[in-house]
Amino acid sequence: MAPNPPIELTQYLHSYLYPPWFILEARVAESGCVQPYFKAALSRQEFGRPGEYINNDFLQPHLSPLLNSKLNKYSSHHIQVLAQTSQLVPSRVLVDGTIYFFKPWISGRVHGYHELQSYRKILADTEVSPPLLADVRICRLYGLIIDNDDDVLQHYPLDNGEEDHSGTRLVGLLLTYIENRGTLKDLAPWSDDCTNEDRLRWSGQIHYSVECLHNAGVIWGDAKPQNVLIDMEGDAWLIDFGGSYTPGWVDEDKQETVEGDRQGVQRIDDWLTKWSRQPVTRIKRSGKGGGKGGV
Repeated sequence: MAPNPPIELTQYLHSYLYPPWFILEARVAESGCVQPYFKAALSRQEFGRPGEYINNDFLQPHLSPLLNSKLNKYSSHHIQVLAQTSQLVPSRVLVDGTIYFFKPWISGRVHGYHELQSYRKILADTEVSPPLLADVRICRLYGLIIDNDDDVLQHYPLDNGEEDHSGTRLVGLLLTYIENRGTLKDLAPWSDDCTNEDRLRWSGQIHYSVECLHNAGVIWGDAKPQNVLIDMEGDAWLIDFGGSYTPGWVDEDKQETVEGDRQGVQRIDDWLTKWSRQPVTRIKRSGKGGGKGGV
């Protein structure tokens, strides 16, 4: 009963964001067999739309400076999907010959507004001579994905009594794509994933990146090992500028402050020191079924 559209060699973000919806009903035929029955194809207006209207009172103050900048703006029609997460959310995308990380924009998420402020400050640093963040390994914003409701809904008539809420929506961000081995949390505890020299280098790189951010007026915010990616060359990158805090890494009363960042970095140092003294070794278990375990 599934639709049979033409096979597309290239998948675009638009198809993910705005899939068609169908209602099927299970019916019992005279033969006694249960068979699917097609009831209706639902209008996309029946469902919550991705992203957030750009003129929303909460979003507009944070987004306007980026809209008025030289930052690239794209339609989801032009974003080619190269890979997805395990939850089938597009992650690695291609536009204008460059690979980016796609981050969906979630309406009403306060941390998202903080994130836009941070990226705006990072972008402003590129106009400084010399740029304070030129050689710092951090995730950066390279583009906004903006769609019009008219484009989304043009093939779906309004239902009786339904209002037309046409407008322009921010549906996602294009960020630095970091080919990586995993997060610091994934790698640092294991003896076969890294050495003490690696842990020491990562600590130094994190300290350097955070101090450069502070010099540029940017707060990392949620300092913790999960927000450090280790790239394929073994270098540490800071990600996630959405602010907030994680208990155990940054105290609540220090969240989104320079002091909180430094507290988080110090606790990451202490955590790395612990694993440098007693790293975990993976062992192969023999016997039926095989497999790997950790002790």
